[in-house]
Amino acid sequence: MYQTSDKANRASELNVANKELAYQTSEKADRASELDIANKELAFQTSEKADRASELKIANTELAFQSAEKQKRADEFIIVNQTLINQNEKIENLTYRDQSTGLYNRKYLMKVLKNYDHDENLPISIIVGDVNGLGLINDSFGYATVDEIMIRVSKLLKKFVRKEDVIFRLNNGGFALILLKTDYESSSKIVQELKLQASQEKVSHFDISISCGLQTKISK
Repeated sequence: MYQTSDKANRASELNVANKELAYQTSEKADRASELDIANKELAFQTSEKADRASELKIANTELAFQSAEKQKRADEFIIVNQTLINQNEKIENLTYRDQSTGLYNRKYLMKVLKNYDHDENLPISIIVGDVNGLGLINDSFGYATVDEIMIRVSKLLKKFVRKEDVIFRLNNGGFALILLKTDYESSSKIVQELKLQASQEKVSHFDISISCGLQTKISK
């Protein structure tokens, strides 16, 4: 009777153990299924990230290309703009400058004279001068000699002006200086010193002599 009861207990325990094992096996199967799903999701996400990375790389490449194109256009624009500036400077140089001395010419004087006639520039003095005998030199020795003399005179004139002042070549031997904020007394001293220094200049076998007139405006 005791053995039968013991066998029944063992059978019951075995049955419980089998059920527990079946339950654990089922749990493991569920975990395996969940892990498989998680792995698939991770693989999908990894694939998505790879796709996004690829798309980002393509977008960055396109952006770099567009940036390079914009820079290329900007560089081309700068070159074209600088070319136009250079062309305008050449045109202005030919229009408003004496080609021998580099001084502004009479045409430019007529254009800008009124621009200097403002209260803040007063007193304003204008010196107008001529190189004596230059007409005769031109007739006898030609325009090249006249230019050589005027180049020397232009260098001399530049010693007497400041950055805000302007020098003009008016004709073969004529010149003018606009001196801003310069009174008559100061301008007279400039004229005297200019004549003195000019008399010490010599081009080839020609002594340089200049004559000057002066006018000063002190009020509007």
